[in-house]
Amino acid sequence: MYFPSFSAEAKVWVYQLDKPISEDVLAELNEIINQFVDKWSSHGAKLKAEGMFIDEYRLVLCTEGNVEASGCSIDSSVRFIKELGQKYNLNFFNRMQVLIDDNGKKELVHFSLLKEMMEKRIYQPSPKNLSDLRNNETLSISSYLN
Repeated sequence: MYFPSFSAEAKVWVYQLDKPISEDVLAELNEIINQFVDKWSSHGAKLKAEGMFIDEYRLVLCTEGNVEASGCSIDSSVRFIKELGQKYNLNFFNRMQVLIDDNGKKELVHFSLLKEMMEKRIYQPSPKNLSDLRNNETLSISSYLN
């Protein structure tokens, strides 16, 4: 279960890479992500936050609590992700590629090809909260497109 110390209503942001990364790089990046979320704040107040790669493609940031992520704190997380991408030559912002489940194998495909793959499943790119990520991590492409 992702982020077990957070409630189902916690906010999540999913950043998907345009290529898989190795376990070694994942471990290094998870350390850097931990350093960021340990200092992440909103208007000077520390956020209850965690972040991690949940697989070789997807980085998830999660927050909840009395201090809510504001526009400025969300902007700072986007800057952090962009800087991380630049430093490691990774692209977290290619929204034209989506991650699908092809009989148990993760595969990146161009968004325009989804209509040809209605029987497959897509890894949800924008869950509305942590419960949605935990319980509806993949959706049928037909339901996603409708």
